[in-house]
Amino acid sequence: MKNIRQVRRSFPSPWFPSASPGPRRTFRHLLLEKGRPVADPKNWVYDFEKDLPAGIRCEFTLKPGLKTLSGKEIGEAKTFAFSTGGPA
Repeated sequence: MKNIRQVRRSFPSPWFPSASPGPRRTFRHLLLEKGRPVADPKNWVYDFEKDLPAGIRCEFTLKPGLKTLSGKEIGEAKTFAFSTGGPA
């Protein structure tokens, strides 16, 4: 993989009100690269400060108890990860 600048996790139902600035601490993440989270009611995005180099592995895990606006616990995959692969 090359030129990765952001990752996105979509949710099937809104998980915070659209008038809210959005939750910032949605995921625990294991990564060495700096960036910042951005969210809307159905998406969570992590914008990296720069393109990721080869050999980087990132893992994101939903914080326990995260629920949709209707009160239903988010039941999809709790952890997702990716790797930028080796040098090309």
